[in-house]
Amino acid sequence: MRWPRAGASYLMWARRPWVFYIKTSVKSQTFRNLYLPNFVKFSKGRQESARPSQLTAVPSESSGLSQDFRLSRAQQAQSQRPEDRQCVGEGQAKGAKMALRVAFAGTPPFSVSALRALLGAPDSYRVCGALTAPDRRAGRGRKLQGSAVKALALEHGLPLLQPPKIDGETVAQVAAWDADVLVVSAYGLLLPPALLATPPLGCVNIHASLLPRWRGAAPIERCIEAGDAATGVSIMAMDEGCDTGAVFHTVPYALRPTDTLGSVTEELAALGAEALLGALPAIASGELSAAPQDEAGATYARKVLKSHAALDFGKSAAELERAVRAFNPRPVAHSWLEAEGCGGEPLYVRVWQAAEGGSGHGGASGEVVSVGGAGMEVATGCGGRCSETTMCFPGHGNPHRF
Repeated sequence: MRWPRAGASYLMWARRPWVFYIKTSVKSQTFRNLYLPNFVKFSKGRQESARPSQLTAVPSESSGLSQDFRLSRAQQAQSQRPEDRQCVGEGQAKGAKMALRVAFAGTPPFSVSALRALLGAPDSYRVCGALTAPDRRAGRGRKLQGSAVKALALEHGLPLLQPPKIDGETVAQVAAWDADVLVVSAYGLLLPPALLATPPLGCVNIHASLLPRWRGAAPIERCIEAGDAATGVSIMAMDEGCDTGAVFHTVPYALRPTDTLGSVTEELAALGAEALLGALPAIASGELSAAPQDEAGATYARKVLKSHAALDFGKSAAELERAVRAFNPRPVAHSWLEAEGCGGEPLYVRVWQAAEGGSGHGGASGEVVSVGGAGMEVATGCGGRCSETTMCFPGHGNPHRF
């Protein structure tokens, strides 16, 4: 459904196929509020006028949207029958009392834990719909593949939206879900002000760092690469900035020397889901308030590109070892090996595991010092060695040990 221009007549779907509202055309912005009660409700072929006291004008702050008229939360509860506010979703309990209505936005496997936790508590939460990124081509066959969130949403029969960008039509569709709050977890698209202002409780984000450190798209990769001792998850209120909103709650996680991107992602996904279920009731009741972030401690985690995973042997062995863990399992640390029998062309090598060796290598940075059962030792900057114990030559199957 396209969002109408100012003064145009439009049709808005609400809860049932036969229940909807028709707004009469009002071309004068000045007298729009005077005509606000002029709504007609049609239900099962029967027409009845809506009382003015049941209608509330809610101005929209978004650009391109003149004004959004909808029923307030309390008035909706009075004017609609309980069955009119049922959510679509297999396995969700019907008639549950005072369940918080939740819309969800997420894309990668990290987001699945939170959505599954919400679906697993139907007495407390009703998931009314899901937003996720469009299908993308992936794999050797470059076939279209849906996101992990899409698979779970379809499994539970949730209404699903996959817009390439958030426009007025998407905002209207999300508003029709009538959610109390929009939960966001690694969605991947910027939310415009119109969508941020749609849910009465706003948009709550699960961010995989202890804000304000590591705002941005790759907080887990960057914290491992930087050698941080700890990270965690933050439950935050979203605003128009990039992870700049006030923080409701944080849960720390102590990084282990062997942690990789894969292991930390799994741990933080579980922590984030648990923290979300603990914070949402207090946010809804007003018992939990959000604290502004300290801008002095803010750092930015830029998006990871494949080129960022190229190993620079001019760095220290400790830095290279952290880089290998930070980019495992994607995009995978890599380098080029000049070896005999390769026709003069460097051999592309992917490195899955590495360890810091001793000092005093006796060779130039990047030079292979030795190859043995323990792996390949490569001279690095700062007089160290990096023992690359698990490597993969593309085209030769799974990673293997030298």
